[in-house]
Amino acid sequence: MRLDHRWLVVVVIAVVLVGSYFLYNSLGSEFLPAFDESAFVLDYWAPPGSSLTETDRMLRHVEEM
Repeated sequence: MRLDHRWLVVVVIAVVLVGSYFLYNSLGSEFLPAFDESAFVLDYWAPPGSSLTETDRMLRHVEEM
């Protein structure tokens, strides 16, 4: 199998690559829009075996801060 129009094939490939580059840059990179929930998450660690009462005391202290 031969390519009779090699330069035409090269030009078509170049056009597709350049077009793909510009199309990629014009599309957004996120599937969901950015949104602000006005919240944050605190992770805490308690010693293994901590009672529910002790854990509650620790979290109430953090909440007061």
